[in-house]
Amino acid sequence: MRSAAVLLVALLAVSLTAVAPAAARDAEPAARATGPAARALERLLGRGGASQVELRTIPKGTGPDRFRVSAERGRLVVAGTSPAVQLTGFGRYLREVAHANVAIGGTQLDLPARLPLPSAPIEADSSVVHRFALNDTNEGYAARI
Repeated sequence: MRSAAVLLVALLAVSLTAVAPAAARDAEPAARATGPAARALERLLGRGGASQVELRTIPKGTGPDRFRVSAERGRLVVAGTSPAVQLTGFGRYLREVAHANVAIGGTQLDLPARLPLPSAPIEADSSVVHRFALNDTNEGYAARI
């Protein structure tokens, strides 16, 4: 189930980066780095919910992709090395803090008007170097969805 949610989040990010409007291509580097994730959050949560999340880009350097979800000055902050990783961090926040989920098998986004904040940072580093989109068969070829 976890890999299905990660796949869904990655597909959202890939679909958003495939065709970027001219304004997005010409935007400041920080906006370009978080724009696809911000648009995905707005589709999932609506403008009000998405406006409660601050997205930041972490420089990748030579290490693995990583994310960090935290609360700063009463605001939810999701930082990651790419838009897909930012959305992966947000997915982890949904499961662990908001008790919600976005998955291929079903979505539960029964969230309060004010998103809950994590009591401690949530951090993770990627354990893999390569990822593949549209190649997930964890549920099996004949699974009922």
